[in-house]
Amino acid sequence: MTQEILDTPHRHLVFTIPEQLRAKIYWNRELLKVLSDTAARVVMENTQDVTAGIIAVVHTFGRDLGFNPHVHVLVTEGGFMESLKDNNAKWLGIYFIPYSKLRKQWQYYLLTELRKHLPKKKEISGLIDRLFVEYPKGFYVNAESRMDDAQKAAKYVGRYIARPAISESRIQGYDGQTVTFSYEDHETGETKLEILPVLQFIGRLIMHIPKKGYQMVKRYGLYARHIKPVFRKALELMRKAKQLALNFFSGRDTWRQRIIKRFQKDPLLCPICGTEMELWFVWHPEYGVVYEIITDGPFDNEQKQKKEEQSNSPPEEVQLYLPMYPVWV
Repeated sequence: MTQEILDTPHRHLVFTIPEQLRAKIYWNRELLKVLSDTAARVVMENTQDVTAGIIAVVHTFGRDLGFNPHVHVLVTEGGFMESLKDNNAKWLGIYFIPYSKLRKQWQYYLLTELRKHLPKKKEISGLIDRLFVEYPKGFYVNAESRMDDAQKAAKYVGRYIARPAISESRIQGYDGQTVTFSYEDHETGETKLEILPVLQFIGRLIMHIPKKGYQMVKRYGLYARHIKPVFRKALELMRKAKQLALNFFSGRDTWRQRIIKRFQKDPLLCPICGTEMELWFVWHPEYGVVYEIITDGPFDNEQKQKKEEQSNSPPEEVQLYLPMYPVWV
């Protein structure tokens, strides 16, 4: 994921729904897609006329293993101008998101979509009308978390993509009849214990298994599978610029020479047989992959010069305007 998302600050938002709607979605699992699409729509309408990168992950479980559907959204704090002229892609930072407006829009768009998809019954219509009245400030949206770069963003959203309903460490005991597990109460912050009959505990686990073929992770905007060609080429240029900024293989001395000077040790000599080794891969804990032999390996002079010219000049059909201080540095 680090290689697929932009190395720029990301904001993490959580879109929640009131308890009165949980049962409706439980018995109509296709509405989980409505939750994801609606959350992405709200974010896209509040990103200041730019196309940002959005990853949405649907979760159905709460800390007590109950059915509590909500959407985790990771969005870039910047994007490309939507109004492209002459195939120019201009990157703009997103410095403000009106969170109070997010809540009202999330409530309005979600309830409007649910009215379309749920059965046309008086009970459903009355429930939706009451939710508008009972939540005058809209449905709760949390937007406190912020990640500075792609590495942190990938780690953060990765936890939610591969996260099970409960970790094994939270299961405190099993006596053959009941299961005891712990969870943190959202309101009080206290750790609580819950004891359930084993079949009821299993039932709480399996009700969070998604329907076959349903994708719990969806991508929108710049991260969508089918984005405008000009956006895709501009993103490729941004990734190339990042590699140039982090390329420690260039300079007066090679990286190998600098290590020999500093530590009096050749990093490419095998410590066992003394044979010179070939570098295949370098990974940095903050910046991810910074060297790969397939893409960054040695070239002859003509190939190297050609590669540098291609890296330093954008394609004719796309001109990329970057901020004065690149967001990936």
